[in-house]
Amino acid sequence: MIKRFQFKARRYVPNFLVTFILLVAPALLSCQRVSAEFIGVQTISAADLNKALAEQSPPIVIDIREDAAYRRNHIPGAIRLNLESIDGYAVKGNIPRDNRIVVVCSSGWDSQIAAATFMAHGYRNVYSLAGGMNRWPEPGYRLESGSGTAVDKGLLTPPVVAISLLSQLAMAVAAFVVKPAYILMSGLVILLLWRKNSGDLVLIRNAMLVFFIGENACTLNYLVASNKSIRLEFLHGLGMVGMFFLLFWRWGLQATHYSALACC
Repeated sequence: MIKRFQFKARRYVPNFLVTFILLVAPALLSCQRVSAEFIGVQTISAADLNKALAEQSPPIVIDIREDAAYRRNHIPGAIRLNLESIDGYAVKGNIPRDNRIVVVCSSGWDSQIAAATFMAHGYRNVYSLAGGMNRWPEPGYRLESGSGTAVDKGLLTPPVVAISLLSQLAMAVAAFVVKPAYILMSGLVILLLWRKNSGDLVLIRNAMLVFFIGENACTLNYLVASNKSIRLEFLHGLGMVGMFFLLFWRWGLQATHYSALACC
């Protein structure tokens, strides 16, 4: 009875899990709250930001939209920066590390990347405006137009980090040799095990399938989105988590099986 249950679980549960991951992933990718939790960025609603701007010490607002959109309308006092300028401004902008910073974009996705960049430079009180400027034009929420606050271009140049030749070589090998190699290997494992019905082999095949999807999402992020797509990076992380979950599922079933035998 126990062996029969164990065989069915090994055979059907992995397929269910893969289907679940593939169906739920798009929904998770469309949820900013999930992606913010995934990368460790705090979000703030338009209503809360509107209240904070009326305080005695309002947060610094960074607007990373295109210049035309910024000139059309923006939050009063917002500083316009390109996403590429965040590194330079975070290092050279002389902003106290404990200041509140709210990053704003059009929809609330790119601002999470910019907020994470500020956090990488030691800022901890950083927020992304949930929903972006699409959520801001509510009754009573102030807007202004024009060029806004000017920023010294010298502050926007990213800092130059000295990297040894050996480190550059190691990064090149990892990016152009190691990563393509294990993506191809996982694809080969999927092909070899595609028609296998053994429970263990099905687990390995499905784990490699989830991993393969995640790693290709990471590759697309670098090659197409210049490593700026939160959705692709989230899918990359989901692939790794899904792979480990499926591989350790077998060990969990074995532990359950041995516990049941001990009880008998």
